[in-house]
Amino acid sequence: MKTEKLLEYIRSRIGCRTEVLKMEVSRTCHVLAPVLTDSPPPPVYSGYLQRLSARSVTGRRWCRRWFAVKLDGVLYWYRTNKDHEPLGALGLQNQTISRVPEAGAPHAFKVSKIGESPFYFSADDEDTATRWISALNQVAATASRADPYVDESLRNAQLPPTSIPNVDCQGPLSKLSQRWKAWRRRYFLLKDASLYFY
Repeated sequence: MKTEKLLEYIRSRIGCRTEVLKMEVSRTCHVLAPVLTDSPPPPVYSGYLQRLSARSVTGRRWCRRWFAVKLDGVLYWYRTNKDHEPLGALGLQNQTISRVPEAGAPHAFKVSKIGESPFYFSADDEDTATRWISALNQVAATASRADPYVDESLRNAQLPPTSIPNVDCQGPLSKLSQRWKAWRRRYFLLKDASLYFY
């Protein structure tokens, strides 16, 4: 019954006059990535690195993870090289990669973007650090020349809902919280196949 009421509400909001309404929902977690094929292309470069963890109760610490930088312009990290589901991902579009000897670990470098917190990494040796920096710079340069649609979507994600022009559909919906497994009412906005929520 709730689904029927939701569809009725959506039909009334977008002016749909037919009985059939087809919706497609897409989920992105900080990264807009293409649809994967049966056999994804191999990474540009991969291997173990240390990543400086985010602040927590115990402070920051270095975590050893398997990293793979791919042609989609994203650096993925996994618990081990056997895992298929990434623990996290970092889009390299408009990112700067540079050495940081003051990071507290030998062979350290950072990936940063103006206005955002940097990500710190450390390699096991100097040669590995140089190869990682080269691969990341190569992919970041390619990603920065990427699709203007991605640029607009990322810009819109930073704006309040009233500042996004020409939206396709907007209004309140319920979203299942990952952490607490409970439904939360949020304000959603659909524009150019991107779904934003606040």
